[in-house]
Amino acid sequence: MATQTAKPEAPDNMSTVDPAGLDAVKTLLRSQNGADGSLAKEIGLAFRGLTVTAPSADTVQVKTLPHAILNTFGPDQFNFIRTRLFSRASGSGAANTRNLLSDFNGLVKSGEMLFVLGRPGSGCSTFLRTAANRSSLAVSGDLSYASIPASEFGKTHQRETIYLPEEDRHVACLPTSQTIRFALRMSLPRSIRTNKMIEELVVVFGKMFGIEHALGTPWAGLSSPVSGGERKRVSIAEVLAAGSSVQCFDNSTRGLDSSTALDFVKALRVLTDVGQRTTLATLYQAGENIYSHFDKVLLIDQGYQVFFGHADKARAYFEELGFIQIPGQTTAEFLTTVPDPEQRRTQPGSPAAQMRSPRDMAAAFKASAMYAQLQIEMKSYERETAGRANLIPTSSYNLPCPLQIWECLRRESQLVRGQLRVYQIKWITTIILCLVVGSAYYDLSLTGQGAFTRGGILFFALILNGWLQFPELFDAHTNRAVLERQGQSSPTMYTILQ
Repeated sequence: MATQTAKPEAPDNMSTVDPAGLDAVKTLLRSQNGADGSLAKEIGLAFRGLTVTAPSADTVQVKTLPHAILNTFGPDQFNFIRTRLFSRASGSGAANTRNLLSDFNGLVKSGEMLFVLGRPGSGCSTFLRTAANRSSLAVSGDLSYASIPASEFGKTHQRETIYLPEEDRHVACLPTSQTIRFALRMSLPRSIRTNKMIEELVVVFGKMFGIEHALGTPWAGLSSPVSGGERKRVSIAEVLAAGSSVQCFDNSTRGLDSSTALDFVKALRVLTDVGQRTTLATLYQAGENIYSHFDKVLLIDQGYQVFFGHADKARAYFEELGFIQIPGQTTAEFLTTVPDPEQRRTQPGSPAAQMRSPRDMAAAFKASAMYAQLQIEMKSYERETAGRANLIPTSSYNLPCPLQIWECLRRESQLVRGQLRVYQIKWITTIILCLVVGSAYYDLSLTGQGAFTRGGILFFALILNGWLQFPELFDAHTNRAVLERQGQSSPTMYTILQ
């Protein structure tokens, strides 16, 4: 259990929830804690020497049309083999990479919230994607979840980590209630799931995030479209309904007003404490009332770890180095301006005045007493969790394969009903073409003269129906981000129904 400096209050919207809805929320949290509802999943996040590299993109070579046509017949294939195989064998490809994150060290226990701070482009999103085990880049160092390596954890516990990107992507033809309802049906075990409880939870999430009036509104509705702030709140509700143990929120308060952002952080604090979640979030322009709900803070600048520690000790650490807080600044604003050489203020002759680059700040943090204490905490945590890995449920999905197919089939039927006009146009077009082609080639000759014509008609029928399916490929591609965020159904089961 993590120690909290202050017990936060419940979000204001929770006061409007009836007792039956609160019981449904408690049942949801208990079911997400363990397979039997009584075993808490204490999955902490630890990283040591974490480094993320990406191909260097300093120069981009643009081909002209004649060169692009000529390179198609051999040079492109040769260059692909040379760069992919021979560069790895000789090790020459390392010179064409750059570090997005450099030597990160930290520990976030279950029940704790980490505030990731940094200017735009510092690497906050890269860190959150890596912490959620969703990075497609080269990751080196030690990254573990409850002493389980990230490579193994991603295979057997895929649904225990979730990443909510800054962009909101939803299925345009589905109402808000169906979006949340599907996430709940896939996250709740079959033994305790009832239609009444799911409906109560949908109403509870609507009241918690102020979207109760938009539950029946489709995303692409022309009469009453969902606003940008409501999209963000539905995305947050969808993530919380998924019940992942490690939750990463990337600038999730964008588009929200200050009061709604504070309610979101309060709800996140309550659900983190009750459900023993490990929560990581990056928020811009966070006030003092939002900052006080976080346990730890991570400050990033140009891919370097400038600070990691308890949130209530961050300001004192930088003030001891010689940084001066501008009157009226919040703690989050002060920490964000520390790496900025144009906005920060330092005391003359202090160590802060001698720091010229993020590398200097990272070196100062590694030489501090807080970094030494962090190493002690990480070693102690590794010893405590070394023998408790078997307490974590090993099932990747809550529902068996037949039930996943059934739920995905219901989802596909909702998609068809949501864009029924598209399918009606397709059916009418097919019927008209059938009548036209059938009347034009009616009563063909049964001799060899009519055999060639029949082959052409069969080819036309096959190719036309194949062309009519292209819009479904677009839907499958755009819905992939939603499937990845929910993570409660197997991609194989979802593909079977496409």
